[in-house]
Amino acid sequence: MKKISFLTIPFIFFAYLVVSCDKNSIDDINHLNGYWEIDVVRAHGEEFVPKKPAPLVDYYQVVESNKGWKKKMAPQVMGEYQSSDAVVYFTLEQEGSQWLIYYRDNLSSWKEEIITLNDNTLVLFQEEKYYHYKRHQKQTLNER
Repeated sequence: MKKISFLTIPFIFFAYLVVSCDKNSIDDINHLNGYWEIDVVRAHGEEFVPKKPAPLVDYYQVVESNKGWKKKMAPQVMGEYQSSDAVVYFTLEQEGSQWLIYYRDNLSSWKEEIITLNDNTLVLFQEEKYYHYKRHQKQTLNER
């Protein structure tokens, strides 16, 4: 019987971590639909936590299998949302294990990588910043 080198087990564990961490955690791309509130932004070893309650939330709507739009919405005290007419259109593309959102508006275009997406959590990566969102919960005057 062959002996296993003491370096083999750490190597196998390291290889597993590299392979498993390379894949994004996305339950269903349709979880993107709805209202999302920034929970924390992480960049360069620092954290920024926005003040509560959120003055603006992002509303995503996927209208076709790979196209949609995003708007900034202002939650109102009666549980409704107010919005400007400004809208940003996007295209979703899967490249290997990565899901990317390609945005475009009248002035520019940019992309974000979806790191995590499930029913309650959205993590986007753009230009060395991680944007951690949580599903926005409507609040009415009675709940405050």
